[in-house]
Amino acid sequence: MTRRVMRSRDPPAVVYACHCTESQKPTGSAFPDGAAFPNRNINPGTLDDPSWLTQTTHFWTRRAQKWVVIPEDAVRCETQPATLSWVSHGGLRVSR
Repeated sequence: MTRRVMRSRDPPAVVYACHCTESQKPTGSAFPDGAAFPNRNINPGTLDDPSWLTQTTHFWTRRAQKWVVIPEDAVRCETQPATLSWVSHGGLRVSR
């Protein structure tokens, strides 16, 4: 098995959680998450140590599970954000 190593001197532009039902079903997760770095978007769970990342943006919050607690200081979008400028080209599948 080949192991990919990603290094970045820059922090991610955003660490997000998507609460849409289209993402919940295939992943078996209440909120698949991701981190948008300058040239790549990744799933934080693929990192050796994701403990330094904090989700700062939550979208499709109107579909969030009732037991999910979204921090008060997080950016919240009830549906799809109007802009995904923090997403590198082709790096994120967006469910609508």
